[in-house]
Amino acid sequence: KYSDPRSVWMAAAGNEKEKELPKDTNKLFDVVLVVELQPGDNGKNVPFISYRYPSLFSTDPFTASVTQFCFPDINQFPTEKMENETFSFVLTEGDGERRFGYCTRRLPSGTGPRYPIAYSIMTYFPCFPLYTKILQEVGYRYENISMKDLTQLVESIWQRPFPAPAESFEIKVLGEATYFTRPRDSGSQLEHLELKDILCSLDDRNILIVFVSLLLERRIIFCATKLSTLSSCIQAAVALVYPFTWQHIYIPVLPKSLLSFVCAPMPFVVGILRSELNEVLSLPMDEVLIIDIDKNDFIRTPADSETHDLNLIPSNFVSQLRRTLRNAAKAVKKQQKRRKEPKMDDMQLKHLEYQMHLLKEELADTFIQFFVVILTGYRDFLSTSSLLDRDAFIDSQPSELQPFIRALTGAQMFECFLEERRNGIADTSFEKRIDQNEMLGEKLLACGIGEDKVDSLVPQFGLDKEKKSSSRPGSKKAANLMSGFATLRNPFKMSPASSDENVASEIKSTGSLDIPKHTGPQFVLPSLGNSNSC
Repeated sequence: KYSDPRSVWMAAAGNEKEKELPKDTNKLFDVVLVVELQPGDNGKNVPFISYRYPSLFSTDPFTASVTQFCFPDINQFPTEKMENETFSFVLTEGDGERRFGYCTRRLPSGTGPRYPIAYSIMTYFPCFPLYTKILQEVGYRYENISMKDLTQLVESIWQRPFPAPAESFEIKVLGEATYFTRPRDSGSQLEHLELKDILCSLDDRNILIVFVSLLLERRIIFCATKLSTLSSCIQAAVALVYPFTWQHIYIPVLPKSLLSFVCAPMPFVVGILRSELNEVLSLPMDEVLIIDIDKNDFIRTPADSETHDLNLIPSNFVSQLRRTLRNAAKAVKKQQKRRKEPKMDDMQLKHLEYQMHLLKEELADTFIQFFVVILTGYRDFLSTSSLLDRDAFIDSQPSELQPFIRALTGAQMFECFLEERRNGIADTSFEKRIDQNEMLGEKLLACGIGEDKVDSLVPQFGLDKEKKSSSRPGSKKAANLMSGFATLRNPFKMSPASSDENVASEIKSTGSLDIPKHTGPQFVLPSLGNSNSC
């Protein structure tokens, strides 16, 4: 039953037989659903679809599973009070392709116990901000305007292709224009996700333990009281492993009917509501990591894995990653307080949004650069058929990194990472970062630093502690680069003075490579003694 994670959606739909479904993977979305609840004959609530566009999806087995994912806590209603919440889930098709589901739930206006309404959209594209905005418009029109106008809006959006990065488009209904924007593209999806929940709920050490557990492809269960918190934390954690992609069972919101998936013998990432925790703990599970998001603690860990996994990464790398996470959490918490201040005008709110955008960029860049450092040079160990000489690649690494590299290269995610490059479908942005890193190493060698000296430079992942107080991030002093290691800003851009012809002379005259202003941590070039010797 669990031999292939591609069967997840079929089991969720109650249909083990694969069906051919109409696909247009370039459309902005597949289907919009409005799901409501009503009391059933047996005293249990029953979900039903009150609105669907397009109607041809009425026979799609996905619709049966979508209602479950919209209300995994189905028996907690009706209720008098409920915060509006937006969350997401993922359904995996028979061919391994994933459909992303986004859902917004809120109580309709009124008094007394009421059933919430769920607005859901299914798509092949992960883009939380864009689809959240679409669901807001769908919900407003469903509750306040006619069905005819709602259908006109949804049909106009449905006919559009998925927009290009940073592209906006306009939809007019009854002369009123609504604008939708796809955020600019980046390698990591972290910039498009909500980070507030994971940074405010989990401390830096626990986030890093989850990060390493994902890279080692363990069985991981997240637990939280709120659906939105559960979904947000899982997706942010999985986004941290870019340029890798989680290849196994992935169900950020696990309905009650699918709780048996936690017994699966292969790696998985699932999320459960706290109301289901006792039932899950009673199931036969082997080597499972369970993290309680609400309490920032681990309920269960595989034997010795919590400490051992994290110790696989050298301490200087761990320190920088933890420091970046701590700084990001402080900034988010400070921003949350500011948002509660009275008299926040639109300009101030836009400024807060811009600050959050920069924070996401810095956090994404830090984790991307971690992988750039440990993977730079991997292409030198690829054969003509693009097969990696794993042992030779591991042996080429510093001794303190070798245990982690050995574990990482044995994961299925790493094999898929290589397979994408063999098939020419890899994300080029990460490879460009590798190129830039290697280019810097070559330029430093070209300016007279011997290979023996380059190899002797120990990587300092982040600002050197002794220089941190005196080196303003972005200043020329802080911009010294370690051999072969680019700054964290993505994409990397050489300053005009750092062209191919002038880079060697620039390093000779200044002892450093000047780069554009940069607000994040950088790799520091340790003192080389007399700078004139370069």
